[in-house]
Amino acid sequence: MTSYETARVAADTYLRVIEELAAARLSGQISVKLTQLGLAVEMTACEENLRRVLDAAGERYFVRIDMEQSSWVEDTLVLFERVWRDGYRNVGVVLQLISLSHHRRPRPGEHARGTDTTVKRCLQ
Repeated sequence: MTSYETARVAADTYLRVIEELAAARLSGQISVKLTQLGLAVEMTACEENLRRVLDAAGERYFVRIDMEQSSWVEDTLVLFERVWRDGYRNVGVVLQLISLSHHRRPRPGEHARGTDTTVKRCLQ
């Protein structure tokens, strides 16, 4: 996303999907890409949009943050840790080992930095 407004529209789309899932009484998980929520625009805007999605998901839906290219690894983990510290427990992060070539690779079942949630690894 290249603008704050575009990122906000993307977040609004997630909110509508969550509303529709709830109205249809469907369970499931939501998968988000932080660049779609504005990470490439501004970290603060992305965090605001992520919190909006997490608030809408509530306890009913788990939100999984998908890892993107390696240049976004650190910012993704920072945002995840921030929302986790603030009490959001309906969120997790997927780490792709190929994206972690310049970062320490967590072992399966290892806790994400500073949290008591486990890391989900995807091999590519």
